[in-house]
Amino acid sequence: MTTEVPTTTTTGLHPGLTRRQISMMPMRMWGFPWLSWLCLALLAGVIALSMIDPAARVQLLLTIGLTAVLVVVARLTRDTSRAGVDG
Repeated sequence: MTTEVPTTTTTGLHPGLTRRQISMMPMRMWGFPWLSWLCLALLAGVIALSMIDPAARVQLLLTIGLTAVLVVVARLTRDTSRAGVDG
């Protein structure tokens, strides 16, 4: 009696891919997943430091506001049909 590893289990960071599909990828990132978490932590540190400086705080908050506006506009216009574009 042999025990097979199920290939239908999904991983946390790639919910659409099975472990077998991930292992068959042609290129794997060095340091995955720890390097991704390190980059996110460093990015959070830069944002936290930017909130300390008054000039940088204004720029950061305006950038976050502009990003939020663009996301809302993209969501509202997502279903708008365009000639010649299949969606």
